Order: sequence, then C-alpha cells, then structure tokens
Amino acid sequence: MRRTTLVIGTLIASLGISGQASAVKQERTSFQGAVNNCQAPLPSFEGAFRKRPLGIANEGSSPAFINCALSAQEINSDGIFTVLVLLINRGAANVEVSCTLIDGLASPLGTPSFFPKIFTVAAGQSAPGQWTQADNSGRFFFLPSLSCMIPPGVEINGTLTFYNIDVGA
Repeated sequence: MRRTTLVIGTLIASLGISGQASAVKQERTSFQGAVNNCQAPLPSFEGAFRKRPLGIANEGSSPAFINCALSAQEINSDGIFTVLVLLINRGAANVEVSCTLIDGLASPLGTPSFFPKIFTVAAGQSAPGQWTQADNSGRFFFLPSLSCMIPPGVEINGTLTFYNIDVGA
C-alpha cells in the first residue's frame, strides 16, 4: 500500500496538481487484549499459560515464550511511532521480562528488523514495555509483532500501538 501511495504522489506531482496546503495529523491508539492477539508458540509452552479475559498469565514453574500479533495502523497513517506491551507481575519478587519487537515480513516477502529489550517489573506491580521510533533510528514501525519470555507469575494484559493519521486540513 505504501508503494501505491508513493506512485500516486509522484503522479500528482508530475501533473502539477497541488495537494492540500497542509495536512492535519491526529494521534490514534489501538489497544488489543492479550487473549485476543497473544499465544504460546509451541504446545510445550501452552500448558504454562492461563488465558482469561483480562490477560494471559504464566502460571507454570518456568519461563515460557508467548507471541503477540499487533493490530495494523490505518492505511493513510505514517506508521506506528510507539508500541507498548502491558506487563503485570503477580509475584513477590522483581522480575525481568525479555521481549523482542519484530517489524516487517518474513523472508522472502521482506526482511524483518529485530528490537530486543529487557523490562524490569517490580513485585506486585505493572509496567509497560515500550519501543519508540528512537529504537528504530527515527523510523516508523509498520508491521510489528512481539515475542516475549514470560517468567512465572507474570502476565501480559494487552498491547497498544500509537500512530498519526492524516485527517486533512
């Protein structure tokens, strides 16, 4: 779709047609509950997770992977500028949650980029894991997904994507 936008923009410029004098951007946020868009990648991890309406919790005795597919931005947006994963530590000790944001399509359809981070979540607290354009050399994310190693007693409540949409002048 981005290529189509570029082709149309080039065509309009070559014909001398001016677009809108100025575009107005409006920030949008998309929230998805973890039970809707996250799942264990292997049957061996599936038994550790309890899926409930408000989140997916690792109730097993060892860390387990979970993958989350994030909602796409609207077609006429610039791209996603921030991604959040909402983490809750139900345990009695601080924990580290290792997550990787993967942006793009798998080969041969594309070349994905990987953005690993470790988030500390205090005992009995919640914390967001966050990626911004600064993590991507100032560029927007377009097709993000997540893979996280969730320690026992930790849950993912949901994911959020933030983007701007052109609403005209």
